[in-house]
Order: sequence, then C-alpha cells, then structure tokens
Amino acid sequence: MYAAERAAPATLHGNCTTAASVHATRAGADMTVHAAVLAPDGHACLRTRVTGSVQ
Repeated sequence: MYAAERAAPATLHGNCTTAASVHATRAGADMTVHAAVLAPDGHACLRTRVTGSVQ
C-alpha cells in the first residue's frame, strides 16, 4: 500500500510543497486508492478513487 501512496505524487511530479493527498486501503484481495490534488490557490480540487485486485 505504501508503494501505491508514494507512486501517485511521483507520477504527478509532485514534491513536499504539492497540495496532494493519497490514501490506500486494502480489503482482502482488493486495494482502493483515494487521491486528491488541489490547485495552488486552493480554489479547485480534483479527486479520484480506483479499486483493483492485489496480485
């Protein structure tokens, strides 16, 4: 799960000042990753969630 949480900001070329959050949870063989990215001025937010099988 930690790899999924770290991969999202890296994919976005984010750093420690990027307004982004990622949280992964696992239930049995499925993992769900929730992510959010905010605009620098804080007025816009993009959120997504994806669920898939863990191999």
